[in-house]
Amino acid sequence: MRLFISPISPFVRKVEIIAHLKGLGDRLEKVKARDVGVDIAALNPLGKVPTFVTDEGEVLIESGLICQYLDEIGTGPRLYGEDATARRHILQQEALAQGVLDAAVACRMEVREHGPEQQSAAWLERQHQKLVAGLREIEKNLAHLPEQLGLLQASYACALFFIDQHKVYESWRTDYPHLANWYANLRQVPLIAKTEPKL
Repeated sequence: MRLFISPISPFVRKVEIIAHLKGLGDRLEKVKARDVGVDIAALNPLGKVPTFVTDEGEVLIESGLICQYLDEIGTGPRLYGEDATARRHILQQEALAQGVLDAAVACRMEVREHGPEQQSAAWLERQHQKLVAGLREIEKNLAHLPEQLGLLQASYACALFFIDQHKVYESWRTDYPHLANWYANLRQVPLIAKTEPKL
């Protein structure tokens, strides 16, 4: 199995965490998408990471889809639930974490690509409101999370690390102290600590 990566991508990190949780971490051949001679666009028309190639040659191009595939073929409890109702609930919460991360990435790109005079204050505020509302909902959901590390903890960890890394919502810990305390403990879990990008 080949995983095309960027070393600092939160979407790639999520896939790596899930691969390890499912006993598949050692089977991943990681390929840096920007290395000379690597043509990721030949596999993924969007040219994005993560891009995943199964042992059978099937190409998967989105982190959530890749995680579902790993959940199907790996060992241990099913991360996406054992029945339709549980699966929908987990997919809903995964979508929430994905939306928070997408908003954080949008803020990061607006600041990185445009000088202060060119940035859209309205666009940044719209994304910030998504972060505010999304993190509020995630904090509410913590009470219902199982203690065992799973898909949602991995999704939340990747989103929060990116928010911190790029300072897109610097007051989130003050606004959501319970989430901040939970995240501080989560960062001590060996697999979460091991997969944090080295900045």
